[in-house]
Amino acid sequence: MTSPGDSVVGTRVGGFAVRDHGGSGPTALLLHGSGHNLEAWEPFVARVRDRLRLVAVDLRGHGRTMLESSDAEQYWRDIGPLVAGLGLRRPVLVGHSLGGYAATAFAASGGACAAVVAVDGFVPDPRERVEQETALRDQAEWERSLWEAFRYGWRASEAELAEHLRSRPDPLGLYQGVDPAAVTALLRRSFVPDGAGGWLRRPTMDEIRRLSRAPEGEIYPSVEVYDRVTVPMLLVMASQGFYWTRYEQMARVAAAGGNRRLVTVEGGHNLVMQQPERLAEVVVDFVSSLPALVSED
Repeated sequence: MTSPGDSVVGTRVGGFAVRDHGGSGPTALLLHGSGHNLEAWEPFVARVRDRLRLVAVDLRGHGRTMLESSDAEQYWRDIGPLVAGLGLRRPVLVGHSLGGYAATAFAASGGACAAVVAVDGFVPDPRERVEQETALRDQAEWERSLWEAFRYGWRASEAELAEHLRSRPDPLGLYQGVDPAAVTALLRRSFVPDGAGGWLRRPTMDEIRRLSRAPEGEIYPSVEVYDRVTVPMLLVMASQGFYWTRYEQMARVAAAGGNRRLVTVEGGHNLVMQQPERLAEVVVDFVSSLPALVSED
């Protein structure tokens, strides 16, 4: 599925597939979660276009952005070149899951943005614990579980892809209650021609492996990263999401900064598609509370 706002934006690090939804008001750059793409934001966009200007992007290794990662930091370091390529001025970064951490890491690195909205995309544990858990992880079992849930790197025939889009498998319940057409559009954009008459599911498992490596820079996916963030933050926790047992840790993160909020939204991890109306309410309320932001329209 394409939109009149679809284009590939050139940057100093390569081209990114984006969808400029237009709209009016402060600009929000929408960053999807791992395995998703910019189609995930469609239900949300429909509810906020009259109050925000919205630009969604396929992150590196995902959707129609054909760049692949070579390390664990490129996907969030891309935000700076992308913002420049789009001609934006300090947008609000709204990220879901992996995109939530991407927005956080970019802000922690000193990247220019007006605020961060992280939707069920947190790093609540200290670095030492993250390193220990990563070292103890059964890599083969972890990859097997991802394959069973998402088929990362799957090379599908035309018939297999058609059946996949028809059946819309959902072993984790991420699409319960979502318009089937929106799910189909999301899944369809996850496949690109493989050059041999079939289709390749993106991201590939190689991309996921690179993203899961320990980064070598100072910005690390652990709770300490929040100490580096100085811009306002909205932390949106799904009541039945991946982090619902970590509420106390994230409440401490919110309390540590005078310009932070923690809000719980009823629903599962995929709030952007399952609870777009409520998510739109809390995001617009947060952005409206910020000091005057420059509109890009």
